[in-house]
Amino acid sequence: MNNVRGIFGVAALAALATATITVVACGPTKGDCGPTTCSNGCCSEDGVCHSGLTNDQCGFAGGQCTPCTLTQLCQAGVCIEFGNQNHNDGGTNTALQNCLKTCTGCCSDNGECLAGTDVGACGVGEKCRACPQGNLCQSGTCVDPGCSTCTTNGVCDPAGGPSNNTACGKSGAPCQVCSGSSSTCQDGICTGSCTTGCVDTFGQCKTGNTAGACGTNGNACVTCPSGNICVDGACHPAPQDGGSCKSVGVACLVPAECCSGNCDGTGHCAESDAGSCKAIESACVDNSECCSKNCVSGFCAPEKADAGCTKKSDGASCIIADECCSNVCTNGFCGVPSCNSSNCPSGCCLNGVCQSGLSNSACGDFGLACQACGSGMTCQPDGIGGGGFCQTVPIDAGSSTCQDLGFTCTSNADCCSALCSGGLCVPNPSGTPLAGVGSTACGGSSGCTNVCEASGSTPPTPACDPCVGAICALDDFCCNTTWDSQCAQEAIATCSGRCAP
Repeated sequence: MNNVRGIFGVAALAALATATITVVACGPTKGDCGPTTCSNGCCSEDGVCHSGLTNDQCGFAGGQCTPCTLTQLCQAGVCIEFGNQNHNDGGTNTALQNCLKTCTGCCSDNGECLAGTDVGACGVGEKCRACPQGNLCQSGTCVDPGCSTCTTNGVCDPAGGPSNNTACGKSGAPCQVCSGSSSTCQDGICTGSCTTGCVDTFGQCKTGNTAGACGTNGNACVTCPSGNICVDGACHPAPQDGGSCKSVGVACLVPAECCSGNCDGTGHCAESDAGSCKAIESACVDNSECCSKNCVSGFCAPEKADAGCTKKSDGASCIIADECCSNVCTNGFCGVPSCNSSNCPSGCCLNGVCQSGLSNSACGDFGLACQACGSGMTCQPDGIGGGGFCQTVPIDAGSSTCQDLGFTCTSNADCCSALCSGGLCVPNPSGTPLAGVGSTACGGSSGCTNVCEASGSTPPTPACDPCVGAICALDDFCCNTTWDSQCAQEAIATCSGRCAP
């Protein structure tokens, strides 16, 4: 499973902020955007056809553009979660990503949908993987049939078991680390840790956005029927090309199903010019903006059974309870919103409540589960999202105490690396470090990497610097295997200001 934080590149790389560029396709005009006029992109709220390949306007087949979250990248029109199953050529394999939309088994590098039951090509709703020697492929998971606990790198781990929080698993499936204060190992499954995806038959948390493993909120993954795609953790009919999309008046679930690109509040395809109200899945602030009169968590949702309330729905921003249909306003949101990256982007979540992420007992960022910093660790600001990360305490460099990489500083003399940049201690590419720098969490220079580029060397150490730690908390491939071009893309998207656009 994934853990937290990572590496600062040289000072020259830490200067410029990252910018996401939206590419607008020529042709369709406002109000005319839909599957027939924007088949190779997606449609924004104002009816403009976009490429569908950027993090802020992601989509395909003329459907509604959606913004990817802090833990996703837009690949071939689909917001893909950071994670091992998407590493191939840095996440840019279009054939692979297109395969994942509809394949109920696993996908090869060239985008071929396979059954996912062979030891040489095992998986469900992910890139096919080869099982370690001695393992079998069962229900798309590599397992050791002779192991009663769980496996680490394909080898049975006798320390693991169905109640071990640091090596959780059973029946020879891969061990997991139950991270977060609310996650515990129960019967081989990390409960409470799979909040945005779904759980397979072996208790493994999947992203939940592929046809082979579709689901959300930690529920059991389902396999979508033939001809369906997984949208927001639910199976929906795939949009059809060649003019066979749904006509006005036909029942729909998402805008991409309709030729007009407009699935209205009643759940039927409507004309593209539907007036001033917004269609289902359009961004909204309150109920009055939506044709369905139901704005939920910032997006227009299907019409409520009780549509009499014209106030704000749960999830909408509020100041007082009287603004909300539920008459409850908590921490600026109607109802009791769950804590996540959307409503807690600059802190961490503890028992469903957003924390600052800067205390030793609740340290973290990006709306991830708060971590308790252990012995010899302290919570330091990561300089990325607003929260912090657990870092080793300052070390004694010979006769004086200096600050480790990632710690705050006012001059070069404060840092074990003898280089202070941007108020933080960073690796020194040319200068002579102070005595003792080799015993830092970075392991001298060998544990560090340029986060903005792929590296074929030994993977970096998460404790080296907040950016590497932040990426490896979401995608452990980057620190366990290699820092490839997808890791670099994730750093560019996540670590604002670290890489030039």
